[in-house]
Amino acid sequence: MKTLISIIGNIKTGKSTIANLLSSEMNLPVFNFESYRAKCELIYKGKNSTLPQNVWDVLTADIKKQDIAILDSSGVSINEPKIYGYFEHKVIIRLDCPRDLSWSRLNNEFQKMQTPAGSKISFSHYDGMMDRRAQALRNIKYDFVFDTKKLSSETIVGEIRTILELIIADNIISESKKVNPNTSKIKSLWQQVFKGGV
Repeated sequence: MKTLISIIGNIKTGKSTIANLLSSEMNLPVFNFESYRAKCELIYKGKNSTLPQNVWDVLTADIKKQDIAILDSSGVSINEPKIYGYFEHKVIIRLDCPRDLSWSRLNNEFQKMQTPAGSKISFSHYDGMMDRRAQALRNIKYDFVFDTKKLSSETIVGEIRTILELIIADNIISESKKVNPNTSKIKSLWQQVFKGGV
């Protein structure tokens, strides 16, 4: 049973942190769009090609070979549904947090970067990107959402791990519909697990 865990969300909501922790804990491969972009920039450097599409082509060719995999991406590309089609089961986890926390995380990342003396980094590019992604994410169906301000990375990973174990054990996620948190069997089981049941 081919299963995909897709971790989506806006900039600096914790996608890579959660994906990498989950990958480490469950020994699963993680496929990160930005990592593939770096790899493709080396491969296609100086060639006449559309880099973003090449990135998705390379990533898709690799991820579709997996039985269980984690996809770490924004969730708003037209290429993600194509990847979903290679898996019998998928669970889409949306990560969210207040915009000011995303800005703080982004600022901290830039502070760590080596920049020439006196240079300034413009955030206007990221501000527009956050707005566009926030708008696009409103139309994306997902199964679960976690607020990375309210919950620790370890708590979120533990809950995703339990969700995945329930999916694998019971084969209860339907690929063709959005999980309804009020009637879904998986949601019910998940809630029982965290109340000390099951």
